Amino acid sequence: MLHDPGEAMKPDKSLKNVFKEVTLWLIHADEDGKVDRYCKALQEDIQAKPVQRSVRLSLDWLGLCYASVAIDAFGKGDLQALAQPLRWAIAYRSLGFRFGAMNPPKGNDVVQLHEFVTSLKAIGPALLGEWDEAAGNAALLLAYAEAEQQRNAFPGSGRHKRWGKGTHDAFVIALLAQAFDLGTTYTPENPLIEAYQGLLMNWRTTDLAIFQQAMAPAVAFHLARGRYSTDKVEYEFDEPFDRVFPAELLLVQALRQRDGLPAFASGHALVDAPWAAISQLPDADQPPPLLAQTLARLQADYPQFR
Repeated sequence: MLHDPGEAMKPDKSLKNVFKEVTLWLIHADEDGKVDRYCKALQEDIQAKPVQRSVRLSLDWLGLCYASVAIDAFGKGDLQALAQPLRWAIAYRSLGFRFGAMNPPKGNDVVQLHEFVTSLKAIGPALLGEWDEAAGNAALLLAYAEAEQQRNAFPGSGRHKRWGKGTHDAFVIALLAQAFDLGTTYTPENPLIEAYQGLLMNWRTTDLAIFQQAMAPAVAFHLARGRYSTDKVEYEFDEPFDRVFPAELLLVQALRQRDGLPAFASGHALVDAPWAAISQLPDADQPPPLLAQTLARLQADYPQFR
């Protein structure tokens, strides 16, 4: 069990308060029996015929619980304790994304998935090298983004503040299109910001200096936008899990590893510390039976569900 992770795995110092908040949240969650309560809610969702649409909320809540445990373990440098909750958090978040994105719409309506966090949930499996699920999620995310774009293609839709904002959602969609050779008609309302444009152009580079130069502004943007949203300002990385594990930047590292490119460090602990942990993550128990039961019920009720 690793209690002194060494310099390479020390989280970025700016996350110190996040770890403190999560520790307190876990104490209260344990006192309230949150995991058991959410598991019971999910069981009730999948026992209904047809499956209740609230299943996505239950999956998200369980994802949040395991994400919090993963954050706590990562903050303590405990790889063994990190392995299972990180995998389970990603699995619950991914299944919640897939159900939300594939849930049959009514008429010409499109199920509304929240901008910013949805793309981060979709790419979680890629961080663990689960490429079959990652490829399916990539295609599903692009299809959803295209449908959302068509639905909100009118003046005053506010798309420029949401799915069309041109920040990490646009970056993730463009990166997945490149990485999985997928065509897409998705176009953000605002141009992709420079912080991600350089990384999109250079993520396959074999030059360390170019790679780190491209990573730096993306890291800076992630840090600047990693905070709780308010009534006036909605931040891209509102959830603690997405601040501690910057999925859009870790996705770059995972894709580089998949493609056999040099294992370059980003030059910043925000990316290098969690990637060092993920790269040497120990084996863990398989996903809980409840997750498999949920998947089976969704596939039974929705034959097109993958």
